[in-house]
Amino acid sequence: MPIPLAIDCLLPPNDEDQLRNWIGRPNAAFKLIYKASIHGYNSKIFHQTCDDKGPTVSLAYTTADYVFGGYTSIPWENPAVAAPKRDPNAFLFGLQQKARGSPVYYTSLQEQNGHVEHHDGLGPAFGEKKDMVLLTGEHYATKDGIIEDAGAQVAEAFTSFKSVDLPPPAQITGGKLHFRDIEVYQVTDKPVMEKPSVNISWENKTREKLLKDIMGFQTVNKKPARILLLGQIGAGKSSFFNSVSSIFKGYIAQTAKAGEEASSMTKTYRTYAVRDPESRSPLNFLLCDTMGVEKEHGLQEADMAYFINGNIPNGTPLNPSKMINPKTTRNFKHSPNFDDETHCGVLVINTAYIDAMPQDVWRKLEAFKRLINDREIPLIILLTKIDQVCPQVADDVRRVYYSNFIKRMIEKMSSRFGIAQNQVHPVQNYTIAHDLDDNTDILILQAFLHMLRAAGNYIEDYNTLREEEGNNDLNVRDNRLSQT
Repeated sequence: MPIPLAIDCLLPPNDEDQLRNWIGRPNAAFKLIYKASIHGYNSKIFHQTCDDKGPTVSLAYTTADYVFGGYTSIPWENPAVAAPKRDPNAFLFGLQQKARGSPVYYTSLQEQNGHVEHHDGLGPAFGEKKDMVLLTGEHYATKDGIIEDAGAQVAEAFTSFKSVDLPPPAQITGGKLHFRDIEVYQVTDKPVMEKPSVNISWENKTREKLLKDIMGFQTVNKKPARILLLGQIGAGKSSFFNSVSSIFKGYIAQTAKAGEEASSMTKTYRTYAVRDPESRSPLNFLLCDTMGVEKEHGLQEADMAYFINGNIPNGTPLNPSKMINPKTTRNFKHSPNFDDETHCGVLVINTAYIDAMPQDVWRKLEAFKRLINDREIPLIILLTKIDQVCPQVADDVRRVYYSNFIKRMIEKMSSRFGIAQNQVHPVQNYTIAHDLDDNTDILILQAFLHMLRAAGNYIEDYNTLREEEGNNDLNVRDNRLSQT
């Protein structure tokens, strides 16, 4: 359950500055990911919303206007058996107490064997002997919204402080624990950097040059370069083609079926051409669109190989519930040539869904990467729906490379798939806008030109090898596929 946008955080800006100082991250940002008054005073819900989120700050707000909490630099987990974890960076603190007006850094917990404790029956738990536990099990608010002792262990453990040398607990908590709220913040970076990570000229002449370069693109063999798009359902594969096509048509067009559904909108394998705006001749490339990757159904690894190798002709019906069968697939190409094959593979990934993507989907995307790598085909990654993860980009797409979040996602995908960061392109497809925008065009065209150049280099490399093999097409193909 995400935090509603209208809900206010209780953490004031001056306390954020204090936490940045204690944590040692001057550019840290605090994203509210759990709020007990919204999600419920429930340790299991805490784990559902806070596990695997990296560093976090946990805060307790009492009815006596005391605010205290703890920081951990390691992500929370929810094992069935209590598991103490070492975190030398963890510490406890008080932000607001009547006895002492200024914030207090209590301890770094560095003398303990377990600085934090992970358990599915506990919320944020600090100290080897549970010095501070903010939630145990499930609790319900009274009619006035107040929680009295969110689990007996909280009051008992907090009054003992067996593991560390802390002041009397009443000085920190205000005495009996009547919670007004409990919040957990994910510690990230500030949304926007002062300087962009990539410099782009957003002038109209940049757009015009990109269009000119794409229209003038040629391969050494004069045959169309094939760009294969693959991604999870709803990632925006078909929308990317529609966006490219719209730019060349001069208006928003929907050629390929696209949208948000539980299963793939693409039910037919299609190869799409884009035409020169004036001559209406097809340009020297084809965008190949497959059905989306799903957790259980959709494309399987064997299916991907058929698309990459060029076995599947344009217009072939696809069934998400059935694998492709060479014996029953209409017009299946048993002996495709190089011109039928994929010359650049593109993984289309929904940026807003990266942290929530099922492992089964990740495994399929990684299988595509292995198949592409085995054939030495270039791989490009498109990060879509960037406006959904960064409000600044939603307001102005020119802020895309100022976004710390998008920068981290680029780094994450670069690391996960073993490619250079300049092979990962954030784009904003035309799925909402009714009119074209020059800056959105530039981002799309820049990514697309990169794909074409990668495909062109691959084709040129193939032709060089073919010449060395005495123009023997089969020998070159056999060498490329020998490892698959």
